[in-house]
Amino acid sequence: MHELSVLSDDHALAEVSFKPNYKTLGKRMGKKMKAAAQKIGALQRSEWDTLESGGTIEIEGEQLMQKDVLVTRTAKGEVVLETFEHLTVALDTHLTDDLIREGLMREVVSRLQRLRKETGLEVTDRVTLALGTADDVLKQALEEHRARIEEVAAKLELEVRALE
Repeated sequence: MHELSVLSDDHALAEVSFKPNYKTLGKRMGKKMKAAAQKIGALQRSEWDTLESGGTIEIEGEQLMQKDVLVTRTAKGEVVLETFEHLTVALDTHLTDDLIREGLMREVVSRLQRLRKETGLEVTDRVTLALGTADDVLKQALEEHRARIEEVAAKLELEVRALE
């Protein structure tokens, strides 16, 4: 099943941890850097939200901006996380039987398109395509996604018939 959820923030997706950006803070903090690093490491999510929205927070007498703090996100649950600027994407990579069958159908379609190119068939060439397999999962995928395979085959000028 394909599902897309859009959330206003990534609180439900990730745990965050913080550390100082020594490139931007090293000279400014000087001897206070060790204490600042401890305080930055202990930041709360609400303080990060302030920085992320363009605000500042004060640590050791210095105003810190988002660029002064490095954030690491760790996925909550079994998802793969990727973050770029203000966007966090979480992918559930668990393969269900439905997704496996859909993947098999997509592979069949890809191979049909590649085979037509490799054999040098012209668009005007009429071809009858027979698909058969002893693999039960692949057979189920072909039956379940027959309409999609036929749709692609029609664009390739292939006629599909099932082997009995």
